[in-house]
Amino acid sequence: MQSTSDVREQGVGYVLPLLGISVDHNLHTGDVMEALPQFLFRNSLLLDVIRMKSPAFYRLLASTNTGVGAIILSSHTTIIQDSATPIHEEARGRIRHQEQIKTTRQCIARRYGRDEFYQRGDIGSAINAYSEALNADSTMVETLIARAACYLDLREAERCHTDCMAALKLSDSIETRFETDEARLLFQKKLLTTLGMAYCLKTENDKALELFNSVLQLDKNDHDAPRNMRYLETLMEVADLKAKADKNFSMGSLEEAKENYSKAEKLDPGHIQVLMNRSAVCLAMHDSAACSKDCDTAIDLLSSSKGKPKSDSSACALANILHPTPCTKRKWQVILLCRRSAAKQLSNDLRGALADLELAKGITSNDDDVAVESIAKDIDDLKAKLNSIKTQDTITNS
Repeated sequence: MQSTSDVREQGVGYVLPLLGISVDHNLHTGDVMEALPQFLFRNSLLLDVIRMKSPAFYRLLASTNTGVGAIILSSHTTIIQDSATPIHEEARGRIRHQEQIKTTRQCIARRYGRDEFYQRGDIGSAINAYSEALNADSTMVETLIARAACYLDLREAERCHTDCMAALKLSDSIETRFETDEARLLFQKKLLTTLGMAYCLKTENDKALELFNSVLQLDKNDHDAPRNMRYLETLMEVADLKAKADKNFSMGSLEEAKENYSKAEKLDPGHIQVLMNRSAVCLAMHDSAACSKDCDTAIDLLSSSKGKPKSDSSACALANILHPTPCTKRKWQVILLCRRSAAKQLSNDLRGALADLELAKGITSNDDDVAVESIAKDIDDLKAKLNSIKTQDTITNS
């Protein structure tokens, strides 16, 4: 005769595919048993399938005090009468009063999606888990926003925006899905904040400011909204100055370009693109020291553990979202190293210039064949120049 644990293990292994959940998700049996009542409440037909395919597991479910027994009682009284274990009245009442019970897919997706997958840095698996849940019930606003947050982490603004707008359209669901006003308010704030950040990624900053302000209107004691608003307002001012400087640079007005980049840098000392562009202006002005200094600062920021600006704005959630992705950081590092190499060549520091080029080549992506070939050619040219100088020195000394 099978033991209770064997019946439970086999039953769970059978039920998961019925729910459309892969058996290789590494889910614990206890977690699935805990989530089953919430799914069966809306899917009583599954009970018939389980009863026919796995009677032993069905009887085990009927005797549990987690709420499954109460569900079975409401639709399959015969099997309960045969069960030796009574159904708890508390479990029966709890199930009958849960009008907004989440499905098993949502329970598992929420627990093993962003919670577990995201902690491992596996955002793709988290998105897949949330998508499974939404395929079962597209009205799950919490899961929509959880997936939107994943897209935000990947800087996929359009997909984040789409999920947030889908959640906004389900306003009736938002009103009825939460048991307390506090939980509803927390969700509404998260929705508006996530959507605002998506607009920031799309550079639609005015819409983002409106949304952050809406969060503040909902909760005047919210701490994050004012920080996001202040940072975005500063960023918009920096963007205006940078645009002017870029135009000055393109027209050959180097002094004006440098002046405007410097004004922008004072507003946000950790703005890497401003530092990069000013370094280019300094190089064009043959100011190798200033160029190298800006390159050093930007490289240090990109090379830090999280690559965040060393200012109070780094504590702002929006600043973290708008900071470059690892792929972008790598590309910027290559550009800065090559530019610093050029500056060192201007000051006749050829060995230092060669070292920077070799560093740049080492972090260049193999997919970027053009950059790899260009840097390799510059390295060969610089080595040839160093060898020529060495040969000339040898001839002179002899």
